[in-house]
Amino acid sequence: LVNKVGFENNLAVYGWGFSAQFGAIAKVTDGLRVGLTYDTPIWYNIYEETIQYLETQRNENGISINEIIDPRIVNIFQKYELRTPWKLTGSAAYVFGKKGLLSIDYVYKDYSAIQFGPSKDPVFVSENNKIKSNLKGASIFRIGGEYRIDLLSLRGGYVFEESPYKSTKTLGNLTGFSFGLGYFLGSYNIDISYSRTRQDREQQLYDVGLTSVASINTAKNNYVLTIAYEIN
Repeated sequence: LVNKVGFENNLAVYGWGFSAQFGAIAKVTDGLRVGLTYDTPIWYNIYEETIQYLETQRNENGISINEIIDPRIVNIFQKYELRTPWKLTGSAAYVFGKKGLLSIDYVYKDYSAIQFGPSKDPVFVSENNKIKSNLKGASIFRIGGEYRIDLLSLRGGYVFEESPYKSTKTLGNLTGFSFGLGYFLGSYNIDISYSRTRQDREQQLYDVGLTSVASINTAKNNYVLTIAYEIN
């Protein structure tokens, strides 16, 4: 009679990659600044290793017997490649003298450009086809501002992140907002902020049997209090 089974599978992933970033910032007027940045994909080379361990405990004629299989063999899998999406970012900011600022960011990321390689490997051909069939380019829009009234700073922001999936039922768009205030007391700075994001998705619990889809509405609230002291 087997009373206990223990299985251990340790996976280690190693890799290296390279990418490049190009950008420029222009001062249009004394208060207006614009910028443009392009992030190339990251080209990774990855390989994985596993080590496995098995232990069982059983009773035979009232005697407890432990069996351990620990070959101490490292399984090394064939190296593969991964290319992440490229990203394009445009930004603009306007400074209202010493009173405050307003900034806007727009980001576009093409998730359908994710690719595994070697591209002729049948397994990766299937995975790459799934990526192209289910993913697409997605936009992110952020706007934020700050306004100062003497020693008090008022801050607020809004974010919209488009779902990278073609079907928003898989993962919906993310929306969020934040606001806060800061107060300057000489050597002390006190900041209080609140942010909230919301996103919907549908999750299938099991591949077979109970295949009903659960609709999940996720809302995250974040409260932050920061007290800083400047040491001269």
